Amino acid sequence: MIRSIKVINAGLLLVSLVGLGSRDVSAGDVQFYALPESKDGHAVAFTGDVRIGPDGVIAASVAGSGSTGGTLDLGNVLRFSPSPPTTLTAPTGPSVNADGSEGEQPTRLSLSLGAITSDGSVIGNASYSDQDATSEYEQIWAFPLGRSPQHYSFPKCGSYHKRASEPTGFEDDGYDYRYDEDVYDAQGGELDLTETPDIYKADIQWPDRGAWAPYAFKVRKGRCDYYGRAVMYASSGAYSVGYREYHGPYISSPLNGNENTARRYVAIRWHGKRIEELGAGVANGVTADGTAVGADVLPKNGLANEPYAHGRLWAFSGAPVEVAADATASEARAIDARHRVVGVLIRGKRSYAFIWQNGVTRTLDDITHDRGWHFEEASHFTPDGAIIGKASYRGRPGVFIIKVP
Repeated sequence: MIRSIKVINAGLLLVSLVGLGSRDVSAGDVQFYALPESKDGHAVAFTGDVRIGPDGVIAASVAGSGSTGGTLDLGNVLRFSPSPPTTLTAPTGPSVNADGSEGEQPTRLSLSLGAITSDGSVIGNASYSDQDATSEYEQIWAFPLGRSPQHYSFPKCGSYHKRASEPTGFEDDGYDYRYDEDVYDAQGGELDLTETPDIYKADIQWPDRGAWAPYAFKVRKGRCDYYGRAVMYASSGAYSVGYREYHGPYISSPLNGNENTARRYVAIRWHGKRIEELGAGVANGVTADGTAVGADVLPKNGLANEPYAHGRLWAFSGAPVEVAADATASEARAIDARHRVVGVLIRGKRSYAFIWQNGVTRTLDDITHDRGWHFEEASHFTPDGAIIGKASYRGRPGVFIIKVP
């Protein structure tokens, strides 16, 4: 049952739980950071991931904050802590052409959460475009605590690698190439970066040759290390995980290529720079001992829609272990050093945050036993072992942090 609710700084609800059984959450506080009800007349909703940094900074991808300087915000990042909650929006300005001249002023902007660094900086992936999406470009921005946004700069990893290894004729086929950059994770002072070669002309009709497959990199102290053709999602110690997409026999990009070519997705685990293909699906999280979790299908159409994904755990020997096997669909999002797995599952078209360990699946709704709560998605573990994700309390959406034995 709920013992007390306390509102702090108009964004944080501290909700104490008592009277729970031995298999449930021990008496203590569930922290709940409520989304703003509206901003500039627009409803605010989650659009992507929720993360917590090593120092406790919490952020999530959201939409519904209106416009900035005449540019329509299609999405931005909300930093929940430290309080008060702050909307992070990438600065707007004209694009820069290949010759260094000033390009067009964008009319649309979308910022998504990439990572949170050890110093509390939020890293956002910004996408700019015009009304018809005929002109697009991407930038990475850092939002340090107490300081103005900074355009995040590092070695042009893909541009360097392209000169050395692209297929013969890649630069001479009459197309204008660029690189779309996205940060997905941070480990200490290191960023996991994926760069995808893209093109300004999108009328490609022949099967891919691997030319547009994403590059995975790690960037640390100005050094750019190449990790192969794949998307890298997360790292822990010497291990990293992600996925590859194949168009026919070619490793390729989800952004380009012949739509009639069969696609398949393969989960990837790195040990150092050695790549291992784990099987069908995508790997989202990994421990320092290399145990990986994810799903057997990349849920591009949403977890509640076919083809249904099913959570997976990949150890170093034996077959993959199914996670949340009794659910209609499921996806494992993170794993901790105790091999507890958290994620989201679907039952009756409704999503539930779950925790799985040693073959036992429990939803957080079942653990808390309070009808005021609905825990919708568990995303990550906090540095002290609590679970963070998305929930609603009495109908109001927000971010939760809860400790589960």
